[in-house]
Amino acid sequence: GSGKYKPKYNTKWMTYGINAKLSLDRRLQTPKFIDLDNYVKSPQNILVFADSAQVNTFQKPASSSNPMIEEWHYIEPGKSFVHFRHNQKANVLFGDGRVSSIKADDDSFGKWPEFCVGKLGEEIRF
Repeated sequence: GSGKYKPKYNTKWMTYGINAKLSLDRRLQTPKFIDLDNYVKSPQNILVFADSAQVNTFQKPASSSNPMIEEWHYIEPGKSFVHFRHNQKANVLFGDGRVSSIKADDDSFGKWPEFCVGKLGEEIRF
């Protein structure tokens, strides 16, 4: 690893994130389970997993003057948690089992384009 990576759990550097709408939210007093049969009418269009990360500026050794990249476990619509680490593309697993290499949404890398962490385009369904 280089100085730009901040290990979060037992020196893990990279990870995949699950579609936040498909995961169990254990923060709720009564966890809500997803009924996939009713939710997914056309699984070939629904994102399940994708390469993911976040830019951390708020936990040591990271700071606003020393941003670092770390793994992240969720992908959410409109949020910058997708890690386009394969020549500015991310691998995405869809509900039908297909994996595609998806290009970053234009201008989605924000303040730190060198980290290649951004958003997916509107054509990706959650």
